[in-house]
Amino acid sequence: MMGNNEEMIDTSNDPNSDAVRSTWMGYDDECTEWASTEANSNNNDKKQTCNENGQVHSIHLENVGLTGTLAPELALLSDSLQSLYLTKNKIHGTIPLAYGKMTSLKRLQLSRNSLEGTLNGPDLLGPLVKLEIIGLGGNKLSGPLPEQLGYMPNMIYINIPYNDFTGSIPSTWGGGVTGEASKLKHVSLAMNELTGTVPDELAAIESLDNLFLTGNNLFGSVPSFVCTSGVAFGVDVANVTDTNTTRTPM
Repeated sequence: MMGNNEEMIDTSNDPNSDAVRSTWMGYDDECTEWASTEANSNNNDKKQTCNENGQVHSIHLENVGLTGTLAPELALLSDSLQSLYLTKNKIHGTIPLAYGKMTSLKRLQLSRNSLEGTLNGPDLLGPLVKLEIIGLGGNKLSGPLPEQLGYMPNMIYINIPYNDFTGSIPSTWGGGVTGEASKLKHVSLAMNELTGTVPDELAAIESLDNLFLTGNNLFGSVPSFVCTSGVAFGVDVANVTDTNTTRTPM
């Protein structure tokens, strides 16, 4: 399923690599043998990779020494995969457009790798209507922020700091295009190369708890809603007038 598995594992330094290799490199039943780094909140045991129907619904391989590129073949799990966590590895290359077919996906965490390229809004993000969490921080992603990312109907958590995104923050991130109230609670765009002002539509999202924009080239005034709503807010005071809000470090 992963394709070229031997090229995706670097066992030289990581203490978890042996466990990963022993379960993912064979042809044993994935539901009983594949290892996962996802802890079960009930008893701290590792959660199962498959659901009750024997379909792969969760792949958690965080900090296990993965190298190489992301396999487009993961899209073959589009009917069942809900959670994909590959953070703190050494994965490079781009995010395959085929991942836009994983329409059951709710959580996508690819932070702290070496991913590059742009985020395709219409083909990659647009179809992922069930997505609630996206984490892409600490990569080398670039280009403009896709409009689709900010008004996905179930999105709660956008964490994409420490990349090379450019351009302005789309005003559509407040949910204006769909006409539905945004569910966003956390947005971090810190340490990118964004310009322009902070859109009123984004700052006025009623569900928003955290908005972190430090380390960009934004200018203008903080929208008044932020000053009175209690949102945890981080911004560069050299560029943006921010006299009434409590600054939260990134």
